[in-house]
Amino acid sequence: MKDSPVYANGIVYIATMDGLLNAYNATSGVLLWSFNPHSTFRNYSAPVVDPATGLVFLGTVGSNDEGIPSPYYAVDAQTGVLQWSEILNWHQVSFPTVAFKTLYLGTSHLDHNSCSIYAIDEVSGQIRWQYTTDDGFWGAIGVDTNTNTIFSGVGNPNAAVIALNATTGAVVWNYPVPQYGPDDDVGSGITVTNGIVYASSKNGRVYALHEDTGTLAWSTPIGQDSNGDISTQAVSDNGTLYVGTISGNLYALNALTGAKLWKTHAASSIFSSPAVANGVVYFSSFNKIYALNASTGAILWNYLTGANSYSSPIVVNGWLYWGSGDGTFYGFSL
Repeated sequence: MKDSPVYANGIVYIATMDGLLNAYNATSGVLLWSFNPHSTFRNYSAPVVDPATGLVFLGTVGSNDEGIPSPYYAVDAQTGVLQWSEILNWHQVSFPTVAFKTLYLGTSHLDHNSCSIYAIDEVSGQIRWQYTTDDGFWGAIGVDTNTNTIFSGVGNPNAAVIALNATTGAVVWNYPVPQYGPDDDVGSGITVTNGIVYASSKNGRVYALHEDTGTLAWSTPIGQDSNGDISTQAVSDNGTLYVGTISGNLYALNALTGAKLWKTHAASSIFSSPAVANGVVYFSSFNKIYALNASTGAILWNYLTGANSYSSPIVVNGWLYWGSGDGTFYGFSL
């Protein structure tokens, strides 16, 4: 299991590398249903669920990464019955976002051919608008429902962070991110909180942008060029930004200033997004999941699994959920 779980109404959903979408009872771990699209496509993107519409959404990717246009699916969250499917251009690898009963997701392709952000009606599957460039959209899309704006990182060759009107897809602003090497794009997802948009670039820096104007609030280096952060940030209630790097460090930054508060080194690269709950930061690195003191970075415990994992943990109702690369889905009672 390479992707991250999502939770709604007592059910945890997670996708598998062979293209399945599984639903588990959040307390017992019993498999409730499994949706199989019966195709040659596999999954690289986490599902997303919207309790308001009772739907869970899943994207797939062409087998062998050859860039076949990718199906996208909506299934009933309680039964796993298919509601609709839509063919999108190229890969669908970004973590989708739901707001305004609309599904927002990005597509990408290694050859940078006509990649898009889509706004899709959750219930009908109808495409409401499509924003297309030659640059891929790899990370999770952020949304601010108060300002009716969505935010996304943009890949090579024109690395940037963009803001789009959530209703029309019109560009609100574009912040070009410095590129010092051939792959210095914004590979992470976007976090939006308290009027600030946070993004990470493979040039090794974390960026904080003013949400209304797209101007720079601060940037902080946390890694080397092409060896920086590619995980999505998590912002805790105490105004601290937690972010991991592929060099194996988890950083705590002051969310207002970007000042480094502490860093903790893990056994290997950190590709997953951290989760923060009750003064503890959780993240996965290689074949372990870690729990750190959120104030000091001290390691509280770690758990060894049977294989590498890129899955991001989630914490819901006193439970920690996480998928391992050996095909095991874990639930830890905290």
